[in-house]
Amino acid sequence: MADKLSVPLLTPCLPTHKPFFRDQPLTHDTPTPPLTLPLLQVIRRKKPNQNPQPQRRLRKLNDPNRDKPWSHCHLSPRGQSTLHTLIDPSFETSKLDKTLLNLFSSRIGGDKSELSVDTLCADILGIVKGLRFYKKLDLAMSVFHWVRNRRDWGLLLNGSIVSVIISFLGKEGRVSAAVSLFDNLEKDGFRVDAYVYTSLISAFAGNRRYREAVIVFKRMEEEGFKPTLVTYNLMLNVYGKMSMPWNKITATLDDMRSSGVVPDAYTYNTLISCCRRGSLCEEAGRIFEEMKLAGITPDKVTYNALLDVYGKSRRPKEALEILREMEINGFCPSIVTFNSLISACTRDCLFDEAMELKNKMVEKGIEPDVFTYTTLFSGFEKAGKDESAMRVFEEMRSAGCKPNICTYNALIKMHGTRGRIEEMMKVLEDIQTCGCTPDTSTWNTILTVFGKNGMVTEVTGVFKEMKRTGFVAERDTFNTLISVYSRSGSLDQAMVVYKSMLDAGFTPDISSYNAALVALARGGHWEQSEKLLGEMKDRQCKPNELTYSSLLHSYANGKAIEQMHALAEEIYSGAIGNSGLLLKTLVLVHSKNNLLMEAERAFLELRRKGSGLDITSLNAMVSLYGKRGMISKANEIMKFMSENGFTPTLATYNSLMYMYSRSGNFEKSEEILRDILAKGVKPDVISYNTLIFAYARNGGMREASRVLKEMTEAGVVPNVITYNTFVSSCAAEAMFVEAIDVIRHMIKQGCKPDNRTYNSIVDGYCKLNRHDKAKAFVNDLCMLDPHVSKDEEHRVADSGLKKRNSSASVLAIPPSAIRSQCLGSTLEIFSSNALSERLIALREKKLDEDDGPTKYQSVALIIGVTGIVGNSLAEILPLSDTPGGPWKVYGVARSPRPTWNADHPIDYIQCDISDPDLTQSTLSPLTDVTHLFYTTWTNRSNETENCQANGAMLRNVLSTLIPNAPNLQHICLLTGRKHYSGPFELAGKDKLSFPAHDPPFHEDLPRLDVPNFYYTLEDILLEEVEKKEGLTYSIHRPGVIFGFSPHSLMNMIGTLCVYAAICKHEGVPLRFPGSKAAWEGYSDASDADLIAEHQIWAAVDPYAKNEAFNCSNGDVFKWKHFWKVLGEQFGVECGEFEEGLKLEDMMKGKEGVWEEIVKDNGLVETKLEEVGVWWFVDLMFSGECKLDSMNKSKEHGFLGFRNSKSSFISWIDKVKAYRIVP
Repeated sequence: MADKLSVPLLTPCLPTHKPFFRDQPLTHDTPTPPLTLPLLQVIRRKKPNQNPQPQRRLRKLNDPNRDKPWSHCHLSPRGQSTLHTLIDPSFETSKLDKTLLNLFSSRIGGDKSELSVDTLCADILGIVKGLRFYKKLDLAMSVFHWVRNRRDWGLLLNGSIVSVIISFLGKEGRVSAAVSLFDNLEKDGFRVDAYVYTSLISAFAGNRRYREAVIVFKRMEEEGFKPTLVTYNLMLNVYGKMSMPWNKITATLDDMRSSGVVPDAYTYNTLISCCRRGSLCEEAGRIFEEMKLAGITPDKVTYNALLDVYGKSRRPKEALEILREMEINGFCPSIVTFNSLISACTRDCLFDEAMELKNKMVEKGIEPDVFTYTTLFSGFEKAGKDESAMRVFEEMRSAGCKPNICTYNALIKMHGTRGRIEEMMKVLEDIQTCGCTPDTSTWNTILTVFGKNGMVTEVTGVFKEMKRTGFVAERDTFNTLISVYSRSGSLDQAMVVYKSMLDAGFTPDISSYNAALVALARGGHWEQSEKLLGEMKDRQCKPNELTYSSLLHSYANGKAIEQMHALAEEIYSGAIGNSGLLLKTLVLVHSKNNLLMEAERAFLELRRKGSGLDITSLNAMVSLYGKRGMISKANEIMKFMSENGFTPTLATYNSLMYMYSRSGNFEKSEEILRDILAKGVKPDVISYNTLIFAYARNGGMREASRVLKEMTEAGVVPNVITYNTFVSSCAAEAMFVEAIDVIRHMIKQGCKPDNRTYNSIVDGYCKLNRHDKAKAFVNDLCMLDPHVSKDEEHRVADSGLKKRNSSASVLAIPPSAIRSQCLGSTLEIFSSNALSERLIALREKKLDEDDGPTKYQSVALIIGVTGIVGNSLAEILPLSDTPGGPWKVYGVARSPRPTWNADHPIDYIQCDISDPDLTQSTLSPLTDVTHLFYTTWTNRSNETENCQANGAMLRNVLSTLIPNAPNLQHICLLTGRKHYSGPFELAGKDKLSFPAHDPPFHEDLPRLDVPNFYYTLEDILLEEVEKKEGLTYSIHRPGVIFGFSPHSLMNMIGTLCVYAAICKHEGVPLRFPGSKAAWEGYSDASDADLIAEHQIWAAVDPYAKNEAFNCSNGDVFKWKHFWKVLGEQFGVECGEFEEGLKLEDMMKGKEGVWEEIVKDNGLVETKLEEVGVWWFVDLMFSGECKLDSMNKSKEHGFLGFRNSKSSFISWIDKVKAYRIVP
């Protein structure tokens, strides 16, 4: 399918016709599908305006006679008399023949008073122009036709007269009449000239019929007529309106110059305006400079056009600079200037600046107009600030400013995209009441609204009705349809529309490419997106921010994380711009892929930049925190939204429902649903599915059934996720016959099962060790679903095989989730009588069962939960999509629970495991633990004491847990690279006294002949594991860890952040405290989240059991490069390398400085010795970094990695986010 999208975007050949454009009767399509609301009846009341108001021109030519009375100086006395007679209010058209005969009688004869035919032609021209001036079009046409019907008309009519008539008809919207006149004259032998062609081009262009204008221009050139300056200016404007590629526009400019036509001010202004749609800022700037070099002084129109280019390119600062230059050069800003600037600011969510500009224009005596108010309203609406938008709308009405169709279109979009369809319909009624006429944008907006609400049938119906009522689909309509169909998953249909757009003669422009890229992005076709981007560049169509935004979404949806990170770095570096839009997109794509650190980095940068922050980016953060169960962080975002006037959308509420559905307070999900309904927002299938899942996973199937009934009564159709919830519930209770009947019902209802549907059955059988039943189910799959493909059968079979080999299977719903007394009502909603009867029979059997607590697939015990890796485990394990889950998590630490750890949904236990009695009394009740993650250590004065202290701690835990946790399956032990390089006390010694291993380190290297507490821990682990049959282990050896924990003894990132903050406060350079080898040599790191993922992988993957693994990010870097990154993050200058510096020495006596920093910046109260582990950083920087190999992990199936630079920055951002450093 993706290959179909990479069609070459060739400019279609425009056909030529002789005669031009014969009007075709409107064709009536087949009846449109019925809409759920009487939308079409509302729009049908208004037909397209046959006499549309002319569009605002870029600039009118300087006319010294403008606004002055009509001058008769070019008319003969008899001609003046005739014109006065014709414009007399009492003149009757029945006397036209007599009046004109009187004019001609003195001219056509044989006496001496006969005047030349040229003078008579001049009088005809003057009379027609005069009638046009006095707005007597019909009378002017009557005069023309009177002359046209004379036998000697060929002598009397010339190109100037015909040009005036065609121009007149074009301005009145009577283009068909102009074309007919042109054709008839040419057929009768009239020799048209360049002026007639130019007037016809102008008529088409003035009525936005640009393709026809191009055809006339080509015909003009083919006939050998030389275009005039006016012709070229018209065509440049037409190409700009059509969004032709910039090379096409410059080629026309070259043709103009080569034919000897010198560009004027109008030419340059038009060229600058052509740069708007493609965001061609650099090109506009070059034209501006070229204009000045040509000796043409820029005028107000020039500055307004240039300013508008920067505004539409989302570069408001540059637009404001143009304003300052404009004022310096003596041009006062006009209403157009201010409106362009306000639009620029609202595009980048700079609403304070936009309101300041509005106030400034009022101070200058310029009253805001409908464009001002509509621009502000639309900006607030797009950002999700509905209350602010409505305040602007009410202010507009109070000021007596009448809304136009653009205002109403923005209102339609606001209500429609929020799911408030009834309010949207009221706006459509208001359009009719106020006398406005729906335009193409109105239809496009309605198409978008229906598409976003999943009403694809209505989209098709509206499009057909749009054509039936006489509207011609423009490029934006096609782009809208492409977006709508791709959003609904109809990628084939999207490409049909795309081809139709090309067939309709539209030249692909930046918006066309972007629409296709959006369609590709939704399918995750990132390779095709890259090809299309290359095609754009080859065709000299300059990519803009929307292009790169779509490319990021392609990477995200296609799981091309490495490519996404690479593009993100280009954005942060400014190589392709780091606008608010791109930063917002980074928030979205990282949130979509559950990359917390990367998303937080982009979000913090977005807030620092102060532009682009809108409801979409805020929703993404709520969603991300919700997925990770970080309730307090999600509530912080909600508080920010409330304080800054953002209106929560359905997506906001759905994310909150999801978050609570996975928490202990799952009933909160229903409270949110009721709040949605009270606010008049219609919940969607995601809302109801989330609530159904919340009850199902917590044993509330009666409530889940009630919600399902409410869902269907509300007209929301259950989807595959809805059915899967109930299938999983039945399978988890070993009610396989009933689960299969649910599948039959969903197929009957036209809902296609997916892999999860069938895997739930297979998982259930495998969990009970009934592998023969699982195999039989797969073999009979085609009987259950005749439409199932062989590929799907193989996928389900492969899944069953993996489950058979795995020690634990992952079920979507815990077995206790289904309660017998409500199963019948659930399936009654599905209308499956046979199934209901079987469930009712089971009801009596299970009536006496007590509701048990929520069961988990796995139960984790993290020792050292406030350490760097323990903190990451506590964050990742409770997530709903973590392998081996759902997980219940206990977390043990010596200290009371810190505030920065409070978000994690774990059972926190304070215990000093160095005390054997306390360890026994505290941990022995944890009988449900299935997996132990041991991540802690303690530091003593020498390695012998380290071995004794750390060995005792591990033995205390294992001797307590193994006898008391009968379901204990696996133990993960965290050690480190000192396994190969030796303990800290031997660091820096030469190889003669200490024969360490040469890097790269691999796991099968022998132990060093020195004391090492890592060896002690491994020996104790192997000894204790032997005491329990089937108990497995894994050992994990990371390098320098990048992560977050103010309580860690190896807190590299936190320590460097504190050091940088002190340097910033004191105004001193950031100096590197280490050796030349550490500064210049290659280093690597181990991301804490990656280590957590590595341990979880080893805990649940049968191929990773009883092995030791290295764990690093998979790339290398140099500290001299990362040192600059650290400086940039804190705004402090980096010093050159200096030998012999130690952080422990430089930080002596800085306790008072740190207290001052904490107080001044409102940080979490900490002491310097709590957040700065100086000795550890000095040790890490004391020599060359020794790298390890990740080959063994990859060979065993772990393919995780991290971009170390992104990791470094993200953890810095996290230290800032938790207010540890400013």
